[in-house]
Amino acid sequence: MKVRLTGLGTKRAALVRAAGRIARKNGFAAYLVGGCVRDDILKHEVKDLDIVVEGDARQVGRELARDIHGHLTAYPQFLTATVVSPDGLRLDLATARSEVYLFPGALPQVRPGSIRQDLFRRDFTVNAIAATILPGRFGEVTDFFGGVEDLAQENIRILHDNSFVDDPTRILRAIRFEQRFEFRIEPQTLELLRAALRSGAERRVKPQRYFAEFKKIFKEASPACALRRAHALGALNFLGDALCPDLAWFSRFEHRILCLREDRFFRDRDWASVFLMAFFHGARPQSLQKMVERFGLSRDERKNLISAGAALGIAAKLGGRNLRPSDVHDLLNPLSAETILFIRAATSVKIVGQRVDDFSKIYSRKRLSITGDDLKRCGLEDGRETGRILKETLAAKINGALATRREELDYAKSLILH
Repeated sequence: MKVRLTGLGTKRAALVRAAGRIARKNGFAAYLVGGCVRDDILKHEVKDLDIVVEGDARQVGRELARDIHGHLTAYPQFLTATVVSPDGLRLDLATARSEVYLFPGALPQVRPGSIRQDLFRRDFTVNAIAATILPGRFGEVTDFFGGVEDLAQENIRILHDNSFVDDPTRILRAIRFEQRFEFRIEPQTLELLRAALRSGAERRVKPQRYFAEFKKIFKEASPACALRRAHALGALNFLGDALCPDLAWFSRFEHRILCLREDRFFRDRDWASVFLMAFFHGARPQSLQKMVERFGLSRDERKNLISAGAALGIAAKLGGRNLRPSDVHDLLNPLSAETILFIRAATSVKIVGQRVDDFSKIYSRKRLSITGDDLKRCGLEDGRETGRILKETLAAKINGALATRREELDYAKSLILH
């Protein structure tokens, strides 16, 4: 079987072909592997380019970077290298590897191996497909484990019975891929997944590592589907009873997020962080604190989760009568972008949504033309008083009372006199 690899695009295909020519010149075999081959077969957008070399991947990377005047980063301990082209295209190269798990849940030890060994160490058959990039054979598929057939049958299947035991994070990954592609976890794989959960496999991996895999669910287009499936299988039990989510509420929240994504203004936002806030918004502060300590959340994640607890109170204030634009600005301006988006999607009250939109698109972009130096020239030396006057002048501008620099300065002067 041969795949056309049309999803690469012209520039990325040229980069991959160049790597193939260098590999052949050195007597190496080289393959595109994993998600990029899977997604091309499914006719989905290809995002990451991963190449496995039966030989020295770093040598191929060095020569490729030199030929295209790109940048090379080598990782000798992992037998890998990354090449970035002058126009920002990224290519990850790895020497074909085998791996051994010294005990369940451990990170594997790797050593050079064959393409078959390299593909066998992967999670699912659909991610264990390779396509050669050598000249004259470009696109020829290598499929030792039936991944192409599983793609056709829409199955998620592990490669061996100990897969979930060796790496319990694959439990969450199986669920995530099943829901992303609208496939099914095939029966034997599903039974092995359930057995791993019954045995407490997730407790044999570092909590931070397991939670990192869990967070990837929130980067999916529809996290609610994967979360419902994970909850039904018991794959969310690692969070503890105190963090039991309201998935019905989360589904309604997700629907509003999907509507927001249609708005050009809200594109390219950090939706994963917003979804994470929504998932944990009802948790008790004590439970959140334990979770933060156990799973090693980042500083920004901690701040966002804490602010989510107060966000619905702010949403209630935004629904009040007779709020001026500057009042809306004062309520929302101190908040992170993620918290503001959380409020926007968490409420079904029309006036609240409109006020959040007005802040995001209009009020937050208002800037004064005058500065503290202008007030100094008017004789004002007190820094605290300067801050107050600039704040009140900005409020007046947000409320539509001031349009020009002259009007701003005159208004500020009138505040000095008072």
